[in-house]
Amino acid sequence: MLLENIRSKLSLSLFCFVIFLNIRVLYAYDCSYKPLGDINNDCRVTLIDFAILAQNWLIDCNLTPENPACLPQWQPEPSMFTARDQFTGGVIDGKIYVFGGNGNPDQVNLKSTEVFDPNGDWAQLAENNHNDGWGVEELTSAVVDSNLYVFGAWGGIGPGGYYGVFNFNEEYDPNTDTWTTLAQKPTTVSGTPSTVYANEIYLFGGYFDSNNPSQDHVYYNVVECYNPSSDTWRFVTNMPKIITNFAIATIGDKAYLFGGYDPNAGRLLDDVITYDFQTDTWITTGYQPMPVRKGFVYSNSAPVIDGKVYLIGGFEEGEGQGVMSSRVDIYDIAGNTWQVGTPLPLPQDNFVTLALYGKIYVIGGNNDPDSMNRAKAKVISLSVE
Repeated sequence: MLLENIRSKLSLSLFCFVIFLNIRVLYAYDCSYKPLGDINNDCRVTLIDFAILAQNWLIDCNLTPENPACLPQWQPEPSMFTARDQFTGGVIDGKIYVFGGNGNPDQVNLKSTEVFDPNGDWAQLAENNHNDGWGVEELTSAVVDSNLYVFGAWGGIGPGGYYGVFNFNEEYDPNTDTWTTLAQKPTTVSGTPSTVYANEIYLFGGYFDSNNPSQDHVYYNVVECYNPSSDTWRFVTNMPKIITNFAIATIGDKAYLFGGYDPNAGRLLDDVITYDFQTDTWITTGYQPMPVRKGFVYSNSAPVIDGKVYLIGGFEEGEGQGVMSSRVDIYDIAGNTWQVGTPLPLPQDNFVTLALYGKIYVIGGNNDPDSMNRAKAKVISLSVE
């Protein structure tokens, strides 16, 4: 007991010392290499690193498994060729595919495709030139039968022409490295979270923006289902209310929707609601609310590993629609409970999150919404198995 008390007091003292030393290091440095022993990612080995190392040694993870030092940590992965945010991606046959998005400087829409092999590096693939050669952003996607289906979008059409939301449904075939234009979605929207059930793709809500300052965004609670085999669409039951920027994940016969933004009330949400694919009905009660009110990127479904949904980054309550978040929350479907995961190294939004081989990858995105060169090419991963 005496040893445990000593360890606890020393750990607390060192923790306070680390905070005191590290208060100026608010953001990780961007160095070309990481020196051995650089624990706090400031490109140097200093007293801070030794203090963190000593604190971690003193922590007993059997007594305090929730301590950040006891959690798995985010690790760097090879960067993409192109910095991008508001893009989309998916996992096909053990590889990660990404497409489109917003590049640098801000509002340079992208039409490029890349693939990442966890055993190797990134490679560039065929561009999508079906939007008159222009790029697209504000995308969502889903994988069915080893093909990537991309929906949206926001961008420009033709030199000096329309710029705003338009209908976009494209299929990427990795076997032939080709893009094919498919049947348009009945409702022209952007920012539509999507998920897959029984080899069909469900798209929830979204908004329309003509980029006309005199016209407000039009938000929808419509839910539409796309069948890739027949290239057809059908409507299912609308969402109970209009929400945007929620996270979505399918487990069993239900789609779980987490948080989001209520444009009518002008606030973020902590709700958990579900859509039952079998009965085409919504369930809005009985689920433990999220620990905080949050909104998320709509690029693809949230990662699910061993019955747990990982809700990563996004934005929390703050000015306007919120401030960027580094928070990671994990929802256990079976237990209807929440736990805190390893936070991101920096607050981040508009990235792609994908699960592959027991790792969660956070790809691209941005952490400085006011920068003209805000998009990132960086990739990090977290081992969860």
